[in-house]
Amino acid sequence: MRARTHEMRVTAAIPAVVLRALTALIGIAGVISLNGYAPWQMIGAVAFVVGAVLPRSLATWAGAAVIVLGIALDEPSPWRTALALLILHLVHVLGSVCMAVPFASRMHPRMLLPTLRRFVGVQLIAQPVALLVVVMPTVGDDGVAWLAPVGGVIVAGLAVLLFRARTSQ
Repeated sequence: MRARTHEMRVTAAIPAVVLRALTALIGIAGVISLNGYAPWQMIGAVAFVVGAVLPRSLATWAGAAVIVLGIALDEPSPWRTALALLILHLVHVLGSVCMAVPFASRMHPRMLLPTLRRFVGVQLIAQPVALLVVVMPTVGDDGVAWLAPVGGVIVAGLAVLLFRARTSQ
C-alpha cells in the first residue's frame, strides 16, 4: 500500500509573512509619525522588525510603548490621539494574530473577519471617547468637575448592560 499525502488548498490565501510585515510597517509608520525623537524612532522601528520576525518575543508591544512615549512627550492634539489609538490598537490586534499563526502558514481572509469586526467595534467606541477626553476642558475649568463622576457612572452602567446581555444569551 502506498501512503496518501493530504493537503488542503485554500483559494485566496494570505501568507502569515504578509501579516507580520504589515504589523511591522504600520508600527514603524506610527513610531515615525507620532514620536518626534530620532533615537526613540530607531528603537521603535527595531522593536517592530524584531516583533515581526519573532512575534513571541513581545517586541511589537515594546514598539507600541515607544509610540505611547512619543504621545506622552508632545502636546496633546485630537488628530494625534486618534491616530495613536488607531495605530496602537491595530498593532496590538495584528501582533496577537501573528503570535497565533505559524510563520509558514497561509490563511483565508474570511478567517480574519471576526477580528476585523471586533477591531471596528472597539474603534467606534474608543475614538469618540478619546476625542471627548482631548477636547474637554480640564477639571476645575468652568465648573465641569461634575462630568467625571457622571462619565464613570455611564461607563459602569454600559458595562453592566453589556455583561447582562452577554450572559443572557
